[in-house]
Amino acid sequence: MTATLGGPRRTTKADSAYYEIRRKVLEGELAPGSVVEQEALAKELGISTTPLREALRRLEALGLLRQVAHREMRIAPLSVKEITDLYALRIRLEAYAARLGAKHASAEQRWEIRGLLEEPVAGTKVGQLEQNRGLHRAMYAAGGNHALAVTLDQLWDRADRYRAILLRDDEIADTIHAEHSEIVDAFCDAQEAQIARLTKAHLESGRVRLLSVIAKAEQETLG
Repeated sequence: MTATLGGPRRTTKADSAYYEIRRKVLEGELAPGSVVEQEALAKELGISTTPLREALRRLEALGLLRQVAHREMRIAPLSVKEITDLYALRIRLEAYAARLGAKHASAEQRWEIRGLLEEPVAGTKVGQLEQNRGLHRAMYAAGGNHALAVTLDQLWDRADRYRAILLRDDEIADTIHAEHSEIVDAFCDAQEAQIARLTKAHLESGRVRLLSVIAKAEQETLG
């Protein structure tokens, strides 16, 4: 089952723990490199350590956590290599998915995607991240390639914590929304070449902004 920010119906304590810890990572409450104090976290979430460990294993599989010293879990540090690898794939696959969606979308799908763009901005950064993801997913799903959609969902699961960093900057968030507007215009007008170009540029800009933010944070840490 692919994880999303909103997620499937939360039917177990492990599910609830998974989404809550993931939220904390995305919002920066659990900082990169920090130790996960399992007993304290289990108490905070009101669960035993058994469902907590199940949730932590799922997060580790996404690359959000790392196990060190056999039992100690840490929030995975930010990685320039991971950013580079993820965006290399996203740029190629999402440009193709956008072109495919623009080609095959029905009039109703185009109308619905226009509506997604015009929705009021969510009140939290994590909510904005989910809106962002939902907009892209709807465009790509319109192409009808289910395997591609699943692959992109898996890439987003790993990239979300980096994308969340960008949305913490209001100026960058406004720029991203403006880029989305251009992309949706091209999608609704079935401009296949244009939407592929805009999608590549959008993701490449995101990659550059993200590397800049991380470089600045590293400089501030070094003093």
